[in-house]
Amino acid sequence: MLGLTAMGLLLFGAVLFLFYMVVMLMGRSGSIFVLHGCDVNGNDDTKNKQLVELLPDKFEAIIKELVKDAALAGSAWLFVWHDSNTGEIKFAPVPPNQIVPVYKDSLTHELLGVRRTYSGINAEGKETIFEEFWTDTEGQFYQYPASQTYESMQLNSNQQMVDVITGMPDGEPSNVLKHDFGIVPFIEFRNNADGTPDLDQYKGLIVTI
Repeated sequence: MLGLTAMGLLLFGAVLFLFYMVVMLMGRSGSIFVLHGCDVNGNDDTKNKQLVELLPDKFEAIIKELVKDAALAGSAWLFVWHDSNTGEIKFAPVPPNQIVPVYKDSLTHELLGVRRTYSGINAEGKETIFEEFWTDTEGQFYQYPASQTYESMQLNSNQQMVDVITGMPDGEPSNVLKHDFGIVPFIEFRNNADGTPDLDQYKGLIVTI
Protein backbone atom coordinates (compact mmCIF):
# COMPACT_ATOMS: atom_id res chain seq x y z
CA MET A 1 0.00 0.00 0.00
CA LEU A 2 1.06 3.60 -0.42
CA GLY A 3 2.45 5.31 2.65
CA LEU A 4 -0.01 7.55 4.43
CA THR A 5 1.87 10.73 3.50
CA ALA A 6 1.92 10.07 -0.25
CA MET A 7 -1.63 8.77 -0.29
CA GLY A 8 -2.84 11.63 1.88
CA LEU A 9 -1.40 14.25 -0.46
CA LEU A 10 -3.02 12.73 -3.51
CA LEU A 11 -6.32 12.28 -1.74
CA PHE A 12 -6.29 15.78 -0.29
CA GLY A 13 -5.80 17.51 -3.62
CA ALA A 14 -8.53 15.61 -5.44
CA VAL A 15 -11.06 15.53 -2.61
CA LEU A 16 -10.61 19.21 -1.81
CA PHE A 17 -11.60 20.12 -5.34
CA LEU A 18 -14.45 17.61 -5.34
CA PHE A 19 -15.72 18.96 -2.04
CA TYR A 20 -15.57 22.55 -3.26
CA MET A 21 -17.44 21.73 -6.44
CA VAL A 22 -20.18 19.74 -4.73
CA VAL A 23 -20.75 22.31 -2.00
CA MET A 24 -21.03 25.06 -4.60
CA LEU A 25 -23.47 22.99 -6.64
CA MET A 26 -25.80 21.85 -3.86
CA GLY A 27 -29.38 23.01 -3.77
CA ARG A 28 -30.90 24.92 -6.66
CA SER A 29 -27.56 25.57 -8.36
CA GLY A 30 -27.26 21.83 -8.97
CA SER A 31 -29.65 22.08 -11.90
CA ILE A 32 -27.31 24.59 -13.56
CA PHE A 33 -24.47 22.10 -13.44
CA VAL A 34 -26.61 19.29 -14.81
CA LEU A 35 -27.38 21.47 -17.83
CA HIS A 36 -23.97 23.03 -18.43
CA GLY A 37 -21.37 20.75 -16.82
CA CYS A 38 -18.07 22.08 -15.50
CA ASP A 39 -14.52 22.76 -16.57
CA VAL A 40 -11.20 23.10 -14.74
CA ASN A 41 -9.98 26.49 -15.85
CA GLY A 42 -7.72 28.59 -13.62
CA ASN A 43 -5.05 31.17 -14.39
CA ASP A 44 -2.17 28.70 -14.46
CA ASP A 45 -2.22 26.09 -17.22
CA THR A 46 0.41 23.96 -15.46
CA LYS A 47 -1.60 23.83 -12.23
CA ASN A 48 -4.76 23.14 -14.23
CA LYS A 49 -3.07 20.12 -15.77
CA GLN A 50 -1.81 18.88 -12.40
CA LEU A 51 -5.29 19.21 -10.88
CA VAL A 52 -6.92 17.35 -13.75
CA GLU A 53 -4.43 14.51 -13.29
CA LEU A 54 -5.42 14.27 -9.62
CA LEU A 55 -9.13 14.13 -10.37
CA PRO A 56 -10.79 10.74 -10.85
CA ASP A 57 -11.91 9.30 -14.16
CA LYS A 58 -15.41 10.41 -15.21
CA PHE A 59 -15.12 13.36 -12.83
CA GLU A 60 -18.11 15.23 -14.24
CA ALA A 61 -20.35 12.14 -14.01
CA ILE A 62 -19.28 11.64 -10.38
CA ILE A 63 -20.16 15.23 -9.50
CA LYS A 64 -23.58 14.91 -11.15
CA GLU A 65 -24.27 11.72 -9.22
CA LEU A 66 -23.27 13.32 -5.92
CA VAL A 67 -25.45 16.38 -6.53
CA LYS A 68 -28.43 14.19 -7.43
CA ASP A 69 -27.97 11.84 -4.45
CA ALA A 70 -27.64 14.72 -1.99
CA ALA A 71 -30.73 16.46 -3.35
CA LEU A 72 -32.87 13.30 -3.18
CA ALA A 73 -31.53 11.68 0.01
CA GLY A 74 -30.09 14.56 2.03
CA SER A 75 -26.52 13.24 1.82
CA ALA A 76 -24.36 11.81 -0.94
CA TRP A 77 -21.53 9.34 -0.29
CA LEU A 78 -18.23 8.91 -2.10
CA PHE A 79 -16.10 5.79 -1.59
CA VAL A 80 -12.32 6.20 -1.94
CA TRP A 81 -9.88 3.37 -2.51
CA HIS A 82 -6.39 2.64 -3.73
CA ASP A 83 -6.22 0.64 -6.97
CA SER A 84 -3.35 -1.80 -6.41
CA ASN A 85 -3.11 -2.49 -10.16
CA THR A 86 -2.55 1.11 -11.24
CA GLY A 87 -1.34 2.73 -8.01
CA GLU A 88 -4.06 5.36 -8.39
CA ILE A 89 -6.60 6.74 -5.94
CA LYS A 90 -10.09 5.92 -7.22
CA PHE A 91 -13.48 7.39 -6.35
CA ALA A 92 -17.05 6.11 -6.79
CA PRO A 93 -20.43 7.38 -5.57
CA VAL A 94 -22.32 4.88 -3.40
CA PRO A 95 -26.15 4.89 -3.35
CA PRO A 96 -27.22 6.57 -0.08
CA ASN A 97 -29.68 3.78 0.73
CA GLN A 98 -26.71 1.40 1.08
CA ILE A 99 -25.02 3.50 3.77
CA VAL A 100 -25.47 3.63 7.55
CA PRO A 101 -22.96 6.09 9.05
CA VAL A 102 -21.72 5.92 12.64
CA TYR A 103 -20.82 9.33 14.07
CA LYS A 104 -18.87 10.21 17.20
CA ASP A 105 -21.63 12.64 18.17
CA SER A 106 -24.50 14.59 16.62
CA LEU A 107 -22.74 17.95 16.85
CA THR A 108 -19.51 17.46 14.93
CA HIS A 109 -20.64 14.54 12.73
CA GLU A 110 -17.16 13.07 13.01
CA LEU A 111 -17.36 9.80 11.11
CA LEU A 112 -16.25 6.78 13.12
CA GLY A 113 -17.42 4.08 10.73
CA VAL A 114 -19.70 3.11 7.88
CA ARG A 115 -21.86 0.06 7.35
CA ARG A 116 -22.65 -0.65 3.71
CA THR A 117 -25.34 -3.17 2.74
CA TYR A 118 -26.16 -4.18 -0.82
CA SER A 119 -27.37 -7.15 -2.85
CA GLY A 120 -25.52 -8.97 -5.62
CA ILE A 121 -24.47 -12.32 -6.99
CA ASN A 122 -21.84 -14.34 -5.15
CA ALA A 123 -19.11 -16.55 -6.64
CA GLU A 124 -21.57 -19.46 -6.88
CA GLY A 125 -24.05 -17.38 -8.86
CA LYS A 126 -26.56 -17.04 -6.02
CA GLU A 127 -28.34 -13.87 -4.97
CA THR A 128 -26.59 -12.62 -1.85
CA ILE A 129 -26.73 -9.78 0.66
CA PHE A 130 -23.27 -8.29 1.21
CA GLU A 131 -22.32 -6.42 4.38
CA GLU A 132 -19.26 -4.20 4.75
CA PHE A 133 -18.07 -2.49 7.94
CA TRP A 134 -15.46 0.24 7.45
CA THR A 135 -13.30 2.10 9.98
CA ASP A 136 -10.25 4.32 9.71
CA THR A 137 -7.97 1.27 9.50
CA GLU A 138 -9.87 -1.57 7.79
CA GLY A 139 -12.92 -2.96 6.08
CA GLN A 140 -14.65 -6.17 7.21
CA PHE A 141 -16.71 -8.19 4.74
CA TYR A 142 -19.65 -10.53 5.35
CA GLN A 143 -22.44 -12.11 3.34
CA TYR A 144 -25.62 -14.17 3.66
CA PRO A 145 -28.16 -15.65 1.21
CA ALA A 146 -30.83 -13.18 0.10
CA SER A 147 -33.50 -15.74 0.99
CA GLN A 148 -32.33 -15.90 4.61
CA THR A 149 -31.99 -13.49 7.51
CA TYR A 150 -29.23 -11.49 9.14
CA GLU A 151 -28.60 -14.36 11.57
CA SER A 152 -27.24 -16.44 8.65
CA MET A 153 -24.34 -14.04 8.07
CA GLN A 154 -20.97 -15.61 7.22
CA LEU A 155 -17.47 -14.33 6.56
CA ASN A 156 -16.83 -13.14 3.02
CA SER A 157 -13.19 -14.21 2.91
CA ASN A 158 -12.32 -13.17 -0.63
CA GLN A 159 -10.37 -10.01 0.18
CA GLN A 160 -6.75 -10.16 -0.95
CA MET A 161 -4.11 -7.67 0.14
CA VAL A 162 -1.66 -6.72 -2.63
CA ASP A 163 1.86 -5.37 -2.27
CA VAL A 164 1.93 -2.15 -4.28
CA ILE A 165 5.67 -2.41 -4.92
CA THR A 166 5.65 -5.95 -6.33
CA GLY A 167 2.00 -6.23 -7.39
CA MET A 168 1.94 -9.67 -5.77
CA PRO A 169 -0.59 -11.01 -3.24
CA ASP A 170 0.36 -10.24 0.35
CA GLY A 171 -0.84 -12.91 2.76
CA GLU A 172 -3.86 -15.19 2.54
CA PRO A 173 -7.34 -14.01 1.48
CA SER A 174 -9.56 -13.10 4.43
CA ASN A 175 -12.67 -11.10 5.28
CA VAL A 176 -10.55 -8.15 6.46
CA LEU A 177 -8.95 -5.57 4.17
CA LYS A 178 -6.48 -3.17 5.77
CA HIS A 179 -5.97 0.37 4.48
CA ASP A 180 -3.72 3.26 5.47
CA PHE A 181 -5.87 6.30 4.70
CA GLY A 182 -6.09 7.15 8.39
CA ILE A 183 -9.78 8.05 7.93
CA VAL A 184 -12.95 6.15 7.11
CA PRO A 185 -12.75 5.90 3.27
CA PHE A 186 -16.25 7.30 2.74
CA ILE A 187 -16.81 11.03 2.24
CA GLU A 188 -20.21 12.54 2.99
CA PHE A 189 -21.59 15.46 0.98
CA ARG A 190 -24.54 16.93 2.85
CA ASN A 191 -27.27 18.68 0.89
CA ASN A 192 -27.55 21.33 3.59
CA ALA A 193 -26.68 21.87 7.25
CA ASP A 194 -29.42 19.45 8.35
CA GLY A 195 -28.66 16.80 5.75
CA THR A 196 -32.23 16.87 4.48
CA PRO A 197 -33.42 16.32 0.88
CA ASP A 198 -34.78 19.11 -1.31
CA LEU A 199 -38.31 17.70 -1.05
CA ASP A 200 -38.46 18.65 2.62
CA GLN A 201 -38.59 22.32 1.61
CA TYR A 202 -41.88 21.78 -0.16
CA LYS A 203 -43.71 19.24 2.00
CA GLY A 204 -45.63 21.97 3.80
CA LEU A 205 -46.82 23.35 0.47
CA ILE A 206 -48.20 20.05 -0.80
CA VAL A 207 -51.96 19.88 -0.51
CA THR A 208 -53.49 16.42 -0.30
CA ILE A 209 -56.86 15.78 -1.89
